Amino acid sequence: MKKFNFRLDPLLRVREQLEEARKRKLAESMSREDAAHADIARVAGEQSAAAQQMRDAKTGRVNAAQLKLLNRYLAGLQQTRHKQEASLHKLRGEVAQRRDELIEAAQERKAVETVREHRLEEHRAETGREEQNLLDEAAQVRAKRKAS
Repeated sequence: MKKFNFRLDPLLRVREQLEEARKRKLAESMSREDAAHADIARVAGEQSAAAQQMRDAKTGRVNAAQLKLLNRYLAGLQQTRHKQEASLHKLRGEVAQRRDELIEAAQERKAVETVREHRLEEHRAETGREEQNLLDEAAQVRAKRKAS
């Protein structure tokens, strides 16, 4: 019996490595997306705190300089948040693209694995036939010896 040798094993290994690389890229993109969410939440918290300070500053004695500073600070936070949201939108697109690339790589790997499985089944069937032929020949030899 000969050993199963799949000629496309090197291709299968390359496809597996490509899939792993794409998994890592997707994970990196998802990590950056999570960080962007955290940054937006942090800025939203700062905005909320600054807005509360603005409301507090408006009660009682009004300090125009402090209100002006808080107003500029809020405007800066709003601008930062818009930039972060635009960045998050871009990251979401990147994650979607990398997810699609991973799906494609997985499908390519699976296609080669399917061919490998079919070839292995063919090999097993051929090996089984060869073994059966050997057993049949041995049985015939024994039968001829008994008959003689």
